[in-house]
Amino acid sequence: MSTSYRKQESFNPQFHHDFLNSLIGKEVQVYRKGPDSKIGKLLAAHSDYITLYVQKPKSIVYYNVQHIKSITENVKANAHSYYEQQEDAISCVQADDFRGLLKQLINENVHVNQGPDSRPGRLVAAVEDYIILFTKDDGYVFFNTAHIKSITVNSEKKIAMEKETAMEGNMQLDYVAASSFHDVFRHMNHKWVSINGKGPEAIEGVLSEGTGGHYTLVNNEEVLRIYPYHIKSISSGPKGSFKKVMENIEKNNQNQSEEDNSTSEDSQNETSDQGSNQDNNQDSNQSSNQDSNKDSSSDKGSNENSNKYSNQYSNKYSNKNNNKYSDKYSSNSNSRGYSRETVIESIDYDWNPKGRY
Repeated sequence: MSTSYRKQESFNPQFHHDFLNSLIGKEVQVYRKGPDSKIGKLLAAHSDYITLYVQKPKSIVYYNVQHIKSITENVKANAHSYYEQQEDAISCVQADDFRGLLKQLINENVHVNQGPDSRPGRLVAAVEDYIILFTKDDGYVFFNTAHIKSITVNSEKKIAMEKETAMEGNMQLDYVAASSFHDVFRHMNHKWVSINGKGPEAIEGVLSEGTGGHYTLVNNEEVLRIYPYHIKSISSGPKGSFKKVMENIEKNNQNQSEEDNSTSEDSQNETSDQGSNQDNNQDSNQSSNQDSNKDSSSDKGSNENSNKYSNQYSNKYSNKNNNKYSDKYSSNSNSRGYSRETVIESIDYDWNPKGRY
């Protein structure tokens, strides 16, 4: 009896999660403590995942049921219709199972897991047992689906990845063709890789394939033997390498933009200087012509004035002299006539014999 029960429990996961249906629409707490703990309204319960609506911040959290350790109902909060006003604004994705859910979230900005293991990014692909997340720090990161505890779609604060998405076309995504998470390791053989992201189990080094499906990771004097199934995530290159590449590209683009602006400013200044020189030459020529015309006009006026004054002076002087000479001549003439008459009279007088009268 107990054996058949165990078989039924192991082959039908929904059997021991039927109690979740009675909690739909109520406030519950998933996990008692820790970074994965969330309080919210239970929206749906499926075969291997549940949907939780969290108010602060407004987000939809999809929990993988096989990792959930506890779910607690808040009876006091459920006595009031706390979430009724928010129901119209709630929208979530529906799928038959967790893998189907991941496929429907492709091209969405999501958070994989919570706490230190949380990785924000854009969901690029969902294959049989792994997903590909494009992140701003490490580029493409490959997650083992078996180790994904939750995936969150934040509806209040979107992940800013415009620059990273614009650079995604320059990266070669040749790992999508891998049929399983184990095949991803084969593609990264003899490369420097980062494992388990930023969590306490994070490590990086050169990956080398061993025997029996195991791999070794060499980092300085340490040699680790790992098995892909127990690995949460893996990415190519050192941690944060993609972010550094982006910063270098942005810096180079900024320097190039500054050089282009400087070249443009120099060209504009040169054009402005040429225009200024032309304007100065035109102003100089115009001013010279004006001065020349002014000087010519001045000379002309001077000559006219000179001729005018000369003519006036000459006429005045000539008239004055003529009048003077004429008056003098007339006076002399009169004087001479008077003298002649006097002389004549005196002559006549003198020529009278004395004693005649």
